[in-house]
Amino acid sequence: MIRLIFFLLFIIVASSLRSQKNVFLDISPVFNADPLQMDVTLVHNNGDSYALDHFDYYVSDVTITHDGGQESTALESVYLIEPENHTLYLGNFDLESIEQIEFTVGVPARLNTQDGAEAMDISSYPETHPLSFQIPSMYWGWSFGYMPMIIGGSGSGGFFELHSVGQGLQKKVDLPVIQTEVSSSQINLEILCNVDRWVNGIQLSSVGMMHGAFPDNVLAMNNVNTENVFTVSPSASMLSLVHTPSNIYVSDGRLLYSNLPESTRELAIYDPLGRLVLSSKIANPKGAIDFQGQHKGSIFVFFKDVLGGVLEKQTLFIH
Repeated sequence: MIRLIFFLLFIIVASSLRSQKNVFLDISPVFNADPLQMDVTLVHNNGDSYALDHFDYYVSDVTITHDGGQESTALESVYLIEPENHTLYLGNFDLESIEQIEFTVGVPARLNTQDGAEAMDISSYPETHPLSFQIPSMYWGWSFGYMPMIIGGSGSGGFFELHSVGQGLQKKVDLPVIQTEVSSSQINLEILCNVDRWVNGIQLSSVGMMHGAFPDNVLAMNNVNTENVFTVSPSASMLSLVHTPSNIYVSDGRLLYSNLPESTRELAIYDPLGRLVLSSKIANPKGAIDFQGQHKGSIFVFFKDVLGGVLEKQTLFIH
């Protein structure tokens, strides 16, 4: 009985030490370990060279393992990742220590095709939803469903598109993580998407228009696991954990900021539906951005580093 009482007291005390944390997952795209650049000639380690004009993929069913094996599920079932939009808000959780993250690359079967238990016609989704119509398209009719990943551009053989779509191409990723405590109420998980590894074994510049589940499409999706496409960012353990609070506010149609984290290189502003309202490169920790007429109501301001990793987030209300 005494042991039981002590055990219960331990559980109560341990629970009281935990607090609500906003958790963000940033998946920064890199090519040969450098930040991915679009419309710039890239040289793969196989000698293939090309310039990309699109690279998009779905991430779904994100689960974090924390505090000794407990699991929590992300706020959204599906997220769309794009070269300039790769920071995901997973939700607000009662936790202290995150040990692992798990997610699916692609759209799960229950949402993917007309036979899915939770599927909807694509036209039924709000235009801001990841499963609504996209440019370039991430969807290929009910019989094929949503494409897990698309990549395209131009190379020596002209324009190319590798658009993978087909049953069973979705891939599971399990990754131990190093959390970054940005503040007492925010944790960032910083990982990399190694785009060069994703296309290992594929001569992209001469692939032409490859839509479907042809060998190159299947190889690309298999690479997610066999080539360790997703890895922990080297910056995960180096981000500043404590700094003087940043100052950011809107006045006379301008967004004024000061005392930003030293490594801030971009401010990205989103509305409550997750739509990008404004993005601006930052050279100094103090300055101003013209915000006249951009948005009214709540906005979320993200401070990002050179790789697009979220350093801090603040919420403002614009009258």
